[in-house]
Amino acid sequence: MPQSRSASLLTIYPHITSRDRLLLQLLDDHQVLTTDQIHRMLFLARRTCQIRLSELAALGC
Repeated sequence: MPQSRSASLLTIYPHITSRDRLLLQLLDDHQVLTTDQIHRMLFLARRTCQIRLSELAALGC
């Protein structure tokens, strides 16, 4: 049986930072942002941005 949405959110919550929450809000507002746009808004280094986006995708965010 698949995990409920709330149980899934509770599992990933400890891994989500305030910057992640801001990013998720921006994505909710705009639907699509490029890696470059996200990098310029929220990260100092492009590679750090790419790594974090991969980690968030792996978490299912």
